[in-house]
Amino acid sequence: MVSWICLSCCQQREPWRAKRARLVCSSCRHPCPVTAGTIFDKTRTPLTTWFDAAWHVTTANNGMFAKTLERTLGISYRVAWSMLHRFRVAMVRTPREPLSGEVEVDETLIGGVEEGGKRGRGTNKEMIVIAVEIKHPKGFGRIRMRHVLDASAESLVPFVREMIAPGSTVCPDGWRGYSGLSNGSDHRPTI
Repeated sequence: MVSWICLSCCQQREPWRAKRARLVCSSCRHPCPVTAGTIFDKTRTPLTTWFDAAWHVTTANNGMFAKTLERTLGISYRVAWSMLHRFRVAMVRTPREPLSGEVEVDETLIGGVEEGGKRGRGTNKEMIVIAVEIKHPKGFGRIRMRHVLDASAESLVPFVREMIAPGSTVCPDGWRGYSGLSNGSDHRPTI
């Protein structure tokens, strides 16, 4: 018995094989492409090119750029970018577990260099809060980031409570926006 679920009637049936790489549901007779529901759905790029791209993406030590994939495979930039986008979406684990263990939390500002403007938290740049698992004796683990409106406790504490498992050791800087952390985590500010 083949494990296949029809996209039309949602029944698990053994499909019929049809022409042009399609499966036909034996219950509702709905034709469905073999690649339906995969990252290869609705693409005209040959599967051999997809598999070649998958090999290059997974074996690249420092990541892969669409321009590099374009030159390597001899495809257009638009196709290379689309393939990389689909691979990256497929590689993300959607049920993300909260960070655990010792977790360092800090915020940073994103934006270009301004001449004569305000510095630090008083500037008009965008603020990002970052949480990183610290591995001992050295190194780091998983990372979580989020755009926040400001460095207030109303913005920072919900991020920490959502991204870090209770019972973990939270190590923020001495900023008073983290003072409301009491969700069962060990709070150890490091200045």
